[in-house]
Amino acid sequence: MNLSLRKLFVLSMIVVLFGVVSVYGITTLVPVKPTTPVPVRSVVTSSPLELTLELSKTEFEQGEPINGTLSLRNIGNESITVTFGQLGGRFYFDVFDANGTHVYTSALVCPAAEEHLPLNPNEQITRTDTWNQIYNIWPTEYYLEQVPKGTYTIIGKSLRYSLYSTDSLHDGIETPPITITIK
Repeated sequence: MNLSLRKLFVLSMIVVLFGVVSVYGITTLVPVKPTTPVPVRSVVTSSPLELTLELSKTEFEQGEPINGTLSLRNIGNESITVTFGQLGGRFYFDVFDANGTHVYTSALVCPAAEEHLPLNPNEQITRTDTWNQIYNIWPTEYYLEQVPKGTYTIIGKSLRYSLYSTDSLHDGIETPPITITIK
């Protein structure tokens, strides 16, 4: 009788040990999705300027506000003055659906006059705009309606600008697109 209790004890220990090893192995082999979203950035450089678009994540629930933060930074070694005209926001983002149709622009803020923005080396100006997943391109039959679930691309853009340090006119710059999903 004593021998069978030992066998039962040993067998129980083997089962427990196997269970512990199995759980440990599964938790280390199966990737765990991060609980907090990882911000995503898209950057373009047109010396002496760098334009960055940052989103907090790439997957959103339908109707969830999407904040896009745009930064324009002087990456040069000299102070510059960036001049934007009266054509819209200094820099903004545009949203396109999976078919390439323009569904939203954050460029609706129009300055009353030319803006002269001095930037020292490594200094930046930043702006955050919110897209509430609503069409705002006119004319369209969907104007001011909720966009459907799906895949969209967001591109950060600057208007044409001039730099007093070189006194030349530059085309606007665009970040590479960030692809997002609305679920």
